[in-house]
Amino acid sequence: EGFGVPLVEAMAAGVPVVQSWHAATSICAGATCSVSPATGLLPGAHVWWVQARNSSGSGPWSAGLGFVVGGLPAATTLVGPAGAGASTTPTYTWNAVDGVTDYYLWVNTGAGTPVVQTWLPAASLCAGAVCSATPSTVLAPGSHTWWVQTRNASGEGPWSAGMVFTVGELPG
Repeated sequence: EGFGVPLVEAMAAGVPVVQSWHAATSICAGATCSVSPATGLLPGAHVWWVQARNSSGSGPWSAGLGFVVGGLPAATTLVGPAGAGASTTPTYTWNAVDGVTDYYLWVNTGAGTPVVQTWLPAASLCAGAVCSATPSTVLAPGSHTWWVQTRNASGEGPWSAGMVFTVGELPG
């Protein structure tokens, strides 16, 4: 007698997306079985399991196997601030990246102490090809370095290259 294979593909939150039985005779060739459910999956993390059954009943579930639908976003390119003369509450500007839901802004002092570390929603920051944010954190005079990381439904993308700026003017 054949067996069935239910595929359970779930988002990271544990919500089932696909649950279906398939006859082994229609999805298996030798020791390998495969099926392509018609249900489309949203971008993001998923897990799938397999369980066999026959006339005696259902067997144990396989171990889960995780996978990601869609890709991680690309890194962004920083625009400014850069160089000397930045305000104590600068506006950070970078190029928008398609498909990004959030950006993580990180700013360090010249000594490497983090002073800004925050996720920001892309929808409220980006107009066209450029994104900008003006956090309320007041920076001390001196050198600072900043970076931006991208994120979408599939996960966190890479960090931008760092950009150095100086609050106030450099001594002449």
